[in-house]
Amino acid sequence: MKHWKTLLIGVLLGLGSAFVYAQAVDTFAGKPVELTSPAVNAFDITPADATALDFVTRGLYVGVLGDVTVTTLGGEAITFVNLAPGVIHPLRVRIVAATGTDATDIVGVY
Repeated sequence: MKHWKTLLIGVLLGLGSAFVYAQAVDTFAGKPVELTSPAVNAFDITPADATALDFVTRGLYVGVLGDVTVTTLGGEAITFVNLAPGVIHPLRVRIVAATGTDATDIVGVY
C-alpha cells in the first residue's frame, strides 16, 4: 500500500518514470544466514581451470543446458552431465573448470 502512495506522489510532482523508489523491505533482516536460508549474493562465473572462485557457492544456476565440471568444497573434481537450466542447484563448489564445462550463463549464489 505504501508503494502506490509513493508512486502517486511522484506522478503528481511530475517525476514520472524518473521517480526513484524507496528501498525494498528485507523480511529476513535480523535472521541468521544458514545453508537453508535464501542466498544473499550472486556473481557471474567464467569457468577457469584451477582458478578458485572468489566465494564458495551455496548453489549454481545454469542458464543453458550443458555439462559443468567443478571442484567441490570437499576437494572432489566431478562433472555434472546435462545440468538442468533455469534452477539453482545446491552445490558447494570452489572451482568451476573450463575443461569439461559447456553449460553457459553460470551464476554462483552464496
